[in-house]
Amino acid sequence: MVFVMEVWYFKPGQEEKIEELMQQMDEIVGPIAHADPGWQEDAHFYQSHFCHSMGIMLYHWGSIEQHKELLLKEEPLLKEFYEKYCTRSREIQYFTELEHQ
Repeated sequence: MVFVMEVWYFKPGQEEKIEELMQQMDEIVGPIAHADPGWQEDAHFYQSHFCHSMGIMLYHWGSIEQHKELLLKEEPLLKEFYEKYCTRSREIQYFTELEHQ
């Protein structure tokens, strides 16, 4: 399992609407993601205190390979959303949870 962090860069003036926009984005790609065999859990959404126009989505996924396959399906669906609300496409990073005591 892998931990996925998506960083969303919204256009200036969207700061007050980030929660609404993240939900709108989830309605676009959520059905595909939830049907995917890599799906592990619902995502969590956050807004940056440092950069108020930045949204973060965090969630676990089955594997990097499965997630990359999902992205191929999602990106065409997000084209209009990116153009309307974002300064660029989302940035995706993968993490492995480390053991700690």
